[in-house]
Parts: sequence; structure tokens; C-alpha cells
Amino acid sequence: MNSYKALFTAFFLIATLLCACTTSPCENNADCGNGWLCNDGVCGAPSAGANGEESFAVPLECTTSLKGALVMNEFLANPQGTDVNGDGVVDPFSDEFVELLNLSNEAINMKGVSLQVGSHVRHVFEPRCLGPGQALVLFGGGHPVSTSAEYTLVSQQPLKLTNNGTSLLLLDPYDQILDSLIYDSLATDSGSFTRNPDGVGNWAVHPEPAKQRKVVHSAGKCSNFAVFPDCQLDTADDSERIDANECEVARAGEIIINEVMADPGAFDSNQDGELVWQHDEFVELIILADEARSLEGLLLTINGKTRAALPGECFPNGSALLIFGGGEPQISHERGLAILVSPKTLILPNIGGVVAITDGEDDIARFVYGPEGGKDQSMTRYPDGFGGVVLHQSTPGGMPASPGRCTNGLSVQRGQ
Repeated sequence: MNSYKALFTAFFLIATLLCACTTSPCENNADCGNGWLCNDGVCGAPSAGANGEESFAVPLECTTSLKGALVMNEFLANPQGTDVNGDGVVDPFSDEFVELLNLSNEAINMKGVSLQVGSHVRHVFEPRCLGPGQALVLFGGGHPVSTSAEYTLVSQQPLKLTNNGTSLLLLDPYDQILDSLIYDSLATDSGSFTRNPDGVGNWAVHPEPAKQRKVVHSAGKCSNFAVFPDCQLDTADDSERIDANECEVARAGEIIINEVMADPGAFDSNQDGELVWQHDEFVELIILADEARSLEGLLLTINGKTRAALPGECFPNGSALLIFGGGEPQISHERGLAILVSPKTLILPNIGGVVAITDGEDDIARFVYGPEGGKDQSMTRYPDGFGGVVLHQSTPGGMPASPGRCTNGLSVQRGQ
């Protein structure tokens, strides 16, 4: 009996030691080695989940030698009204991205690597293994859909890749430069800037020629739109290329100027926490067509002066496009809403103005107003999309404005 008891005790001690080796106790991340994180008192290694969320998995088995292995391969500073991250929302900050590439034949540990834009660190990477020859895409925000890159992540802070140029620095955990780049406004004219060939070539405008003035990029893919690491195309078919435009451009009667805010007063229209009248002015458009429509080539003009080029993506019937004069809009990103910040302040006159959507020759839509523009509230169609123009506070909602929503406060559902 004693021999069985001794055997059981020995087995228990061995099992305890084995458990201690695989699930070390901890109070914080500093107690865990090998790039592990502390989760509920137990060390575990992170692996990427949806949208970069961390989960705990097997230990990180990747090298920490980064010099010469990790480089920046592509970046997009000016989305130009294109839904680059594929989340259904057009946003000038969320749709910016920087793509990184592992040039080595081994997996590398991203722990502590940081991306600096200008003088500001925008993201510090959590521990994760980036496979040999694989890419990682870091978007400025939103909820990116999956790409063919090994990881598709959201930056901890908006990237703010300025259109007139800045510097990009990729730093290792000890702030040593792994890769660097200084770009000017030429890098933002027609699409992304990328290394050609991928990973090792010089920086240049994306080699794919612009079609119908759309933004060209290959986020998460090789510059020829093949998949990392071999970058070999299986077919000449380009139907899966990013931002393929498969809808007609909106015609007269298919796009409605629904709401115009010329005098925000004390109303924080873009919800960025700052009352700046130039930023809080807005124009809201609604697509009313039998099928999805593109706004490719259309311009927003105010009193005959061009203020913004409209995005070329496909907008389903019932979609809304909200164009602000500036700032960093914090409007909730509903599925039926796209948000665009005009590259020029709108400067909507308080007393009389003509807001138009034009193809450069003819007006597709017009919104004409008089002294009612200076009443500390927006002017809106009521009912939305179809009715006559009234002051917003006269609608049942009673609010000064309803940017990106119906006058009753309900959200717009894309495609309905």
C-alpha cells in the first residue's frame, strides 16, 4: 500500500512540475519571458485574432533579429474617398495604411517594434510572429476586413500620413532604425507608394496604372496583386483586384443633396469635441437609385468653386455620404454612411449659396438657399431625400442638425 502511495505522490509532483513549466504564474507582463503576456495570472503567448485582438496560444517561436529583415513595403497617405480597409466606411484617416514585409527566411518577433510618423509614434507592436516572406498591414482605424496579409491590424493612434509629405521611421525595440522614408506630395497623387520589386526595390508610385482615376493600391498583396511570399500570379484575371469599380456613375435624380449646415453656431457637427465653424460645416448626400452608383469623377462645388472630389466606390441605394469642412469627425460609423473630410474648407455662406454636384460640365444635383442659412442650424429635406427644404429644428426631432442620420435620429442602413 505504501509503495502505491509513494508512486502516486511522485506522479503528482512530476505533473505539477510539468504544469509549472507550461503555465507559469504571473502578476504582470514583466513576470513572463519569451514575449509572453500575463492573462488571469498565467503566462501565455499572444496570437492575432480578428482586427488585431490578442488571444493566448502557444509560445512565440520566432527570432528577434530584425535588422535587414523587416522593412516598410507600401503606404497610402491619400485614400481620396476610397474604402481601402473594406469596412464599408469611407474615412480619410482609417483608410490610410502602412504595409510591412519580412524579407528573411525565418519568422520574426514583432514585439516592441514601433512605427513613427513625423515626430509621433503611432503604433507599438505587441508580441507576434510574422512569418518568412509575409506581410502585415497596419490601417489607421476602422474595422478592416481580412486581407491576404498574415496580419491586418489597426493602429493604436491614427497614422495621419499627411498629404504634403512627412517622414516614416520603423524602429526596433531599442529605437534603432530598421527602415526609413521621407516622402513629399508626389507620393499621394494617384495612389499608394510601394517598393518595386516588393521589399527590395526603390520607392515609386504603384506600378499598376490608374483606371478611371481610382486610387490604386495592393494592401496585403504584392504589387502585381499576387499573394506573398512568392508573388506569382496564377491567372491574368484581375477581377479580384482591390477597388474594382462595377457600378455606373450617378446621374441626375440619383444623388440628392439632403442636408446642408452653413452656420453650425454652437453645434459640434463632426463630434470631435471642438467648436470650429469651418470644420463643423457639412453637406450630406443620399443615393436614390435602382442600383448601386459610383460618384467617380463628380465634384462638390459651392458657389461655383470646387471643394471636394467625390469617392469612386459603389454606393448602394439609400447610402449617405457626409462631407465635412475639416477636423477629425467622430461620427458613429454606421454601415449606411460614408464620411469624407474635404481637402478644402467648404466656406458655406450664411446668407445665400448654391451647393452643387457636377460632372465638370453639368450639375447632377443642386441645393439653393437664402438667408435661412444663418440660423445656427442646418437646412434639410423633410422627409429625408424627397421633401422640401426646411430648417432642421422644425422637424419632429427638434435638433439643430442630424449629420449622417435621418431627421428623426434613426441611422441610415446601406442598401435599404
